[in-house]
Amino acid sequence: MISPETRAQIRRYFYVKHWKIGTIASELNVHPDAVRNAIESERFHSTQPLRASVVDPYIGFIHQTLDQHPRLRATRIFQMIRDRGYSRIGFGAHDFEQKIGASRRLLRGPSRSAPDA
Repeated sequence: MISPETRAQIRRYFYVKHWKIGTIASELNVHPDAVRNAIESERFHSTQPLRASVVDPYIGFIHQTLDQHPRLRATRIFQMIRDRGYSRIGFGAHDFEQKIGASRRLLRGPSRSAPDA
């Protein structure tokens, strides 16, 4: 068990001075696990799975549609999945970009904004 003063010093070194755990442990002659406990590093490692998105049931369909028609606009895709039972008012922009945006950029290929020299 470490004293409250040592705990405060550990937290100061870690959060204010940005020292590494091993450096703090060496400086204060405590075990690295004691340092981890003092800075409560386990709080930052979430073990809870991320919740499912409302767009998840339609991801396969959206990918398949974009594979066949890569230039299709998001508004048209939205109409298509709404016809298939999507009940929300609009796309969750974050969900759509996160789930679909990367694959859509891959399908688009290199940018054609610059003319060939």
